[in-house]
Amino acid sequence: MPVICKSQSRRKTKHPGGRFAIPETNMPQKPKLKPKEQALENRCLKAVFHHLYRYLKTCPQCRNNAKFHKLKNYKTFVCQYCGFHINPLANTIFRKSSTPLIRWLKAFNLLKKTQGKITISQLKKELKVTLKTAWRMKKMIQKFFFEKKDPLYRYFKNLDI
Repeated sequence: MPVICKSQSRRKTKHPGGRFAIPETNMPQKPKLKPKEQALENRCLKAVFHHLYRYLKTCPQCRNNAKFHKLKNYKTFVCQYCGFHINPLANTIFRKSSTPLIRWLKAFNLLKKTQGKITISQLKKELKVTLKTAWRMKKMIQKFFFEKKDPLYRYFKNLDI
């Protein structure tokens, strides 16, 4: 009879596709928002979309006079006819960020009020994010105002959040 190690004796659960199940605790968690914060997040995303695409009258793919509506659970807008996706956060400092948009806007507001003199630990406490996230956000926002190349620069330059 073969000798079985402790690690071999545990059974792994398989998915129908043959891959092993990954415990949910190892999956990266997105910051969860309360319903009021989620509604505010959607309003902020719509404001960014309307600022960047306010002159968009026709869908770039199907050429119909289409309305774009927000896709549920995603930060993207979809054409009502062909399903063409537009992500308003692409090519901005918010791209590839899982941090909610309202926390970014709070960071903009805090940096604007203190003229960039807020510490990372204060930013961490105010926004309820990790120290690494607070550092990254502060660095990105300072770069945003220094380079002035982001498509949203004119929107945030005079915005009183």
